[in-house]
Amino acid sequence: GVIADELVQRGLIDDATLFCNYVRYVGLDSQLEAGKFHLSASMTIPEIAQALTEALSPDVTVQVIEGWRLEQIGEALDATEELAFDGVEFVALVGPGAARPAGFDFLESLLPGASLDGFLFPDTYRMAPDATAADLCGRMLETFGARVTAQMRADATARRFTLYEVVTLASIVEREAVIPDERALIASVYLNRLAAGMTLDADPTVQYAKGFDALTGQWWPPLSVADYTGVISPYNTYLNPGLPPGPIANPSLASVEAVIYPANSDYLYFRACDASGRHRFSLTFEEHERAGD
Repeated sequence: GVIADELVQRGLIDDATLFCNYVRYVGLDSQLEAGKFHLSASMTIPEIAQALTEALSPDVTVQVIEGWRLEQIGEALDATEELAFDGVEFVALVGPGAARPAGFDFLESLLPGASLDGFLFPDTYRMAPDATAADLCGRMLETFGARVTAQMRADATARRFTLYEVVTLASIVEREAVIPDERALIASVYLNRLAAGMTLDADPTVQYAKGFDALTGQWWPPLSVADYTGVISPYNTYLNPGLPPGPIANPSLASVEAVIYPANSDYLYFRACDASGRHRFSLTFEEHERAGD
């Protein structure tokens, strides 16, 4: 009766007695739950009664953006007050030296002591308020395993790349690509440079090595010319040949696909050509230099 009177007061139903008789008749009177509900005056009594038996899920939404590094995920978790764990706990669980959760064979190619960064699949996750950091980690890895298919992994192996190497390069592509249709072309440039024994010269790896920039409040700060040689780190691909030691961010599926199925090109250079984020690709250093004019 109290619920029916409330519905009348809110203008959702006209007849409290009719509502009570209906829920009693269909046996829903014992199933009405306390909670928050989305109801409208256009709904019928049966629709309202059904909705009231299905209390809105108290799940917490956790959104992980493509191209975030582990610490950025931690910051997002810290900002989600409804969770039972915080970013520090999550980063400690999956960061450097992380234990390998059982049941994920695609983690076999990770280097000893490596964090799970790169394999924490970017997506929107709905978590119970009492979920643990391990629960979120498990969900992210399960999603990675489902989206990066066995066929894709086999195709990477056929190209003589470990999945760890693919994800490492995909993380760089993720940070470089602004226009989605350029991902495969950007991947081809890096693969061509690797094959030619050239350094990757990837700006995002220097940004990653710099870490959080207190001056700009950014994890991926603008670089100065001095940074290319002044940031001493195994992740700086201007100073070190080959791939960096591991992923610098968590790439999207599209960036992983771009590395496994790159464009067929001979390009060795690219640079941003305008504010749109589109790049100009070059075969030679001379062309590359002219592209900057």
